[in-house]
Amino acid sequence: MRPLILSTASSPSGVARLSVVAVNTDVLRVSVHGELDLSNATWFVAVVADMMGPLPGRRVRIDLAGLRFMDAAGIRALLLCVQHATRLHGQAVLCDPQPIVHRLLEITGLLHLVSPFDADDRQVSASERIG
Repeated sequence: MRPLILSTASSPSGVARLSVVAVNTDVLRVSVHGELDLSNATWFVAVVADMMGPLPGRRVRIDLAGLRFMDAAGIRALLLCVQHATRLHGQAVLCDPQPIVHRLLEITGLLHLVSPFDADDRQVSASERIG
């Protein structure tokens, strides 16, 4: 199956964009661009939860390569997405964080949510993930 773009959206505040791609029938890739903060965190969770749909067991890879800023509300939004996927008997992982986002996840104890694979399932070394 070729990846299929399911949705693209911009946050109401205009500081973030999302694209959601079905990699295959069980895997979604959600790419975040811009900022994930108090102004758009609720929107982000709603869009991601809607894309996960009622299908149990789906894997979601949240691609953070385009995320240049995140505050506490953004961290909470990511955690809510992970929890939602778990409730649906699926899995959500973070991948390709920028160095500043990687550091934020590290100091908040959430680095375990980052996959050792990038959004295209390519193995990524530790030095690539942080640099």
